[in-house]
Amino acid sequence: MPEVRQFSADRLLSRKRHCDSGWLILQSKCLLDEAVRNSNASALVYAALEARNAIEQLGFEIVMVCHGGQMPKTTFTECRKKGGVFDVLQRIQPDYRKLVQFTVLCTRLQLKAPNVVEWEIRRLRRLWNSLSSYCHAQLHASATVDDASWFQCGATLIGETYDYLATNMKKAATGLVNPKTMSSYSREIWNDFRRDKITAEQASTRLRLAQPLSAAELRGKRLVVAPLLSAAVGSSKLNVGR
Repeated sequence: MPEVRQFSADRLLSRKRHCDSGWLILQSKCLLDEAVRNSNASALVYAALEARNAIEQLGFEIVMVCHGGQMPKTTFTECRKKGGVFDVLQRIQPDYRKLVQFTVLCTRLQLKAPNVVEWEIRRLRRLWNSLSSYCHAQLHASATVDDASWFQCGATLIGETYDYLATNMKKAATGLVNPKTMSSYSREIWNDFRRDKITAEQASTRLRLAQPLSAAELRGKRLVVAPLLSAAVGSSKLNVGR
């Protein structure tokens, strides 16, 4: 993930926009720095908006990964609704957290497998909801843009959002092993783990015994990873169907 750079206000608003959670959270941080540096309430509001956009984009990337890198147009449309990515994620992959944990168990068996982020969906949604108050009309200056505590609370919230997203993006990728492409033996282990019939340690032991099979899960398209930068996103990787 690129480092944060200092841009002028004009440069921040004129540079090419990307549909990418990494780009968006960096944009938010640059705007936050501008806001703090110049006590600029407008820049703070823009930073909050981009931080919220980053969370929504990340949610979309998680949904895309859950779909194996492609999704129907109807699901894409639903994702664009308010809170839609969280609703879709809950519907299509209620076992998301367990699947991420299982993916991590699989990747630990392979030296060259990418590290995978265990995103906390509840935390992402909490941050998304909290940022909302800075993304709508401020109504009265005395309670918002002229209030030092309002400004400081907003800066702290945006900073927390940046720290959570950027820290995880720098060390790992958003990815999942797709149950539909698992071997029958690996899927059996996954189902036992998903239903809490076995612990993570027991699942890891069984995967280790079947390591040749687990290695196959991580080749080609079986481990679906969302690119962090738009420049790396090709139409064949993130494909929205009709």
